[in-house]
Amino acid sequence: MKIIRCTKKLIKELGVDPEENICAESWLESWHANSFTIDGEKCVIITNDATLYTLFLCGLRREDFQNFSFIVNEYFFKSLMTDGLSQPLIEKALAVGDDVVFTGSTDKAVMGSTHYFRQRIERICETNGGFENCCSLEIQKAINRTPIKAINYQYPVENFFERLNNE
Repeated sequence: MKIIRCTKKLIKELGVDPEENICAESWLESWHANSFTIDGEKCVIITNDATLYTLFLCGLRREDFQNFSFIVNEYFFKSLMTDGLSQPLIEKALAVGDDVVFTGSTDKAVMGSTHYFRQRIERICETNGGFENCCSLEIQKAINRTPIKAINYQYPVENFFERLNNE
């Protein structure tokens, strides 16, 4: 199960009642999410609490929020493949299952990181002449390959892979 701790705005967009008192059993289950708009495109950042590995979903439509669990799981798999994770580690990452539970955000530090990532995405798009000139997976790669103070200046992608390897 993945627990996605959402901002109030995202909970409203998803049209769900947030679950309460949900605890993650492992670091891989707990994520925080934030939604925003860039150049008229609806985007969502989903960040793993422990590693700050981040998924960047963009170009979302109203109907996407009705199938959001499916979209998150599909994009998570695609991201792991794009980042070059080996098949056994992908299977380990996906072993948490397809079930997604939405709840309110709880960790201000992780939400602060998602805010930083949002600013970084906006700068990348601006530098490239707008969102239409960018690839979401390339933006995501850039974010996950930025040293972050909150995880001792490690790269989120390396931190994520290392933790998976050590499980």
